[in-house]
Amino acid sequence: MPIKRQQKKRQRTIINEAARAIWVKTRDEKIALFDDGSGLIVNEKLAEALGVEPFVVMLNLHALVDELDAYVPSEKN
Repeated sequence: MPIKRQQKKRQRTIINEAARAIWVKTRDEKIALFDDGSGLIVNEKLAEALGVEPFVVMLNLHALVDELDAYVPSEKN
């Protein structure tokens, strides 16, 4: 009988400063977003900073992308 891998039910993903810095500064592909709002994180550094597994489909990734896009870095004088 095959062994099923089951991850614990995750709480909401917490966006930290490292993840926001990667989101703003990285120019290569970071996510793959599907039409239904689900998607997967393809950037391993971003996934590590968010505390999620890379290349695993997340159901509501569009909401996470909206939160990351809403971040405006503070300008230093």
